[in-house]
Amino acid sequence: MYNCRRYPDRATRIKRLKELHRCTKCIREHHPDNCTTSIRSCNKCHKGQHHTALCGDTSTKSAKPQEEEGATTSVQLCTVLPDISVFSTRSKHKSALPTARLIIRNGKNMATIRGLFDQGSQLTYISKELVDKPKLTPVEETRINIAGFLTDSGARAYRVVRPKVQLGGYVRKVPVLVVDRFPTDLYVEGLGTTAKFLEEKGIPLADKITSDNLSNIGILMGSDVYHKFIIGKEDYHGMNVLPSEGGYLLTGPVLQLKQLAPVDHQHANTVMVV
Repeated sequence: MYNCRRYPDRATRIKRLKELHRCTKCIREHHPDNCTTSIRSCNKCHKGQHHTALCGDTSTKSAKPQEEEGATTSVQLCTVLPDISVFSTRSKHKSALPTARLIIRNGKNMATIRGLFDQGSQLTYISKELVDKPKLTPVEETRINIAGFLTDSGARAYRVVRPKVQLGGYVRKVPVLVVDRFPTDLYVEGLGTTAKFLEEKGIPLADKITSDNLSNIGILMGSDVYHKFIIGKEDYHGMNVLPSEGGYLLTGPVLQLKQLAPVDHQHANTVMVV
C-alpha cells in the first residue's frame, strides 16, 4: 500500500478509505470512532493517530523497504547459498513440510512436478530446468532482492512466467519467478510410514510419499497464491493436514508410529498403533 500509484498521497487515500467505509487508524472495516486499535501514534511521524500509509510527513524515512534501480523490494526465499539448505530437516525435529503433486500447464504442453507450499515465502518460485518442459515463455522481468535467513543475495533481474497450476481438479493461473534451483535434500524421519498409515485409513494425500526423503521440488508456492489452493486445516489421527482438491497435504510433526505384538495368538499380523 505504501507504493500504491493509484492513490499516491494522503488526500486520495483518505478519500478512498471513506468510500470503502474503512478506518483511517487501522484500515479495517469500521468507523474511526469505533476503532479499538492499540496504536497510539503513526510509526513514521509519531504525531497523529493514523495509519502509516496515510502519513503526509515526507521529512522522515518511510517504513517501506529501500529501493534500488527499478521496482526493487525484499522478499524471502528459504535457500540462497549453494551449500546451505534450510529445507533439510535431518535432525531430531520430525516435522513434515506440505507438498503436493502439481501439473504445470501451458496450452497443450504440461509437466508433473512436486510442489512445496510455504506461507513463509512472499512469492512463488519455479526452478529453471522445469520452465523448458511445458515451454513456458517469460511474460516479464522483475528486479528484486531475495533475502534469505542467512544472507542477502543482492538485487538482480528475474524472469517471470505465468503458467496454469493444477492441483487435483483445481486450476489457477499464477505468476512465478524463475530461480536456478531448489534444494533436493528434504528429509523427515518417519514421514513415509505416516503417509502409508494415513492412506490405509482412507485419507488420500496430495503427494505420493513412499519414503522419508522428498526430492525433486520443482516449485515453491508462496503466500501470494497459497490461499488459492489451500483452505483451512484439519486433523486426522493426530496428524495435521491441509485440505485441497487434490488430496491432503501433511504438515507439522509426524506421527510416532510403532509396531506392537498381537493381543492374542489368533491374530496373524502385528497392528500399527499411534
